[in-house]
Amino acid sequence: MNRKNYLFVVLAAAALLVAGAASAEPFNRYMTLQGALADVDGYDSGIGGVATYGVRVPEMHKNFSVEAELTKTFVEPEGRYLGSTWEVSYYTLAGYGVYSHPVTERFHLRGRAGLLYENVKVSSPASSKTEDDFKISFGLGFTLNLSNESRFILEYTVIDSDINHISAGMQFKM
Repeated sequence: MNRKNYLFVVLAAAALLVAGAASAEPFNRYMTLQGALADVDGYDSGIGGVATYGVRVPEMHKNFSVEAELTKTFVEPEGRYLGSTWEVSYYTLAGYGVYSHPVTERFHLRGRAGLLYENVKVSSPASSKTEDDFKISFGLGFTLNLSNESRFILEYTVIDSDINHISAGMQFKM
């Protein structure tokens, strides 16, 4: 099975899992929108966006969720090598298992781990190279309840051995 077919099977299975959990508990769904500081080793930082759809799965544990996430760079990290400017752009599709630990009623620590598909392009004015792969990804962060419908979220996510990002944004109940 090639990578594209494998990606389709993984994403279809994740969508069915999320849809099944969402239909069972309609008030346990959330959407997260974040801005990210993209850090690629050896390059200046770039800026990306993160969109996440999550579903609590209390049947597994009262603090457990599954998430599907899309990440994309909008301002590419840059570096100068051999007299040329090089840029790195990437997008990812990921599925995570998330555990949120309530420290107080409003403040929750969270950790997550999952499978990630990444597509990374490194380019200069003279050439470019694109690679894609499946990786294990993980992250740590926290949420702070602002109301019954929204939370502030801050996360650090490791995408690859040399790519990570710190992101901040809002999480909304659906």
